[in-house]
Amino acid sequence: MTQLPPQQKLTPEVAYTQLQVWYGKKQELATLKTSEVLLRKDMAVFYFPTPSIGTNRLDIGGGFDLKLVHKQNISVDEAAVDNVTAAQIKKLKLPWEDLFVYKPLLVKATYDDLTSEQKKFVDALLDIKDATPDLDIVPRANVEGAKVHAEAAKAEGITGVDDPDNAKPGDFYEDGDGQWWHVLDNGEWEQVDDPNVAPAVVEKPKRGRRKSK
Repeated sequence: MTQLPPQQKLTPEVAYTQLQVWYGKKQELATLKTSEVLLRKDMAVFYFPTPSIGTNRLDIGGGFDLKLVHKQNISVDEAAVDNVTAAQIKKLKLPWEDLFVYKPLLVKATYDDLTSEQKKFVDALLDIKDATPDLDIVPRANVEGAKVHAEAAKAEGITGVDDPDNAKPGDFYEDGDGQWWHVLDNGEWEQVDDPNVAPAVVEKPKRGRRKSK
């Protein structure tokens, strides 16, 4: 049986070289991805100006077809759905319970505030896996500057933090170089130009089966 070669042990020098290679490929990939998407959209519009939903084919010769899979991204207007009455559902004989599916979503902010005993119970209900790590090379954070801006923000009634690792939904963080960041209700960060006009964080209400109106 063929043995696998032993795993290479990284030295600081080798690791730094690989870090440079990775960063170069990351930048190349971003450029290529954007270019490919733009070209794909242009070709799709040119060769399939009125596509049907699903698979579309065009004979391009040489025994090959150009295949386009046309899809639509459909989202639900929750406010509009909530305004539908039981009378409307009954009149149109809509299969309401089969038409819209309400599934439980974890509110991360509430989860983070649970006690260790509560988390142990809830964790048994969750499928928790490590996501692919985000890795980037960015200018060094001005920690002292961030602290100053956080204090200034608090004085203006803005929930500013000087440590992004301790931020919660609704908090703002200034990275010390003039860029403000805002924590969304799903824990993700977004860049904002002015913390005074950033969108408010709104938790989605718990959804259940629809009650008759």
